[in-house]
Amino acid sequence: QRRLLFAVNHQGRLVALSRDTGTRIWSNDLSAIRRPLVWNDRLFVADVDGNMRALGMEDGLELWRGNISDGLLTAPVRYKDVIVVGDNKGRLFSLDPTSGRVLGLDRIGDPILADPVVAGQDLYLWTNRGNMIHMQMPQ
Repeated sequence: QRRLLFAVNHQGRLVALSRDTGTRIWSNDLSAIRRPLVWNDRLFVADVDGNMRALGMEDGLELWRGNISDGLLTAPVRYKDVIVVGDNKGRLFSLDPTSGRVLGLDRIGDPILADPVVAGQDLYLWTNRGNMIHMQMPQ
């Protein structure tokens, strides 16, 4: 497997670059303002249109896409065996990484723009109203 770096911008471009040479390996037309999540052989991206997308890391081909929000999404994070992403409407989504299916939806109420943080078995959210929310998923 190649050593890759990924860069994305809000102007419509996601690129994979060789970590060794800086050479562009592939590019994809999508706009995002949050860092992508690398997990196994996939790249997970929250785009500016409320979609979560899974792309093949080696070729950039789209594996699935789901429109989960009518708001602005945070960066996706891995929490245990799911992808977690929040939005500025105060919702927290749990997604199946294989299919993109929404497995859970929590209505936090406060807008979430800061990226979720995973520390061990715990998930932390910082809301726009200054509230820190600590969550734990059942074992």
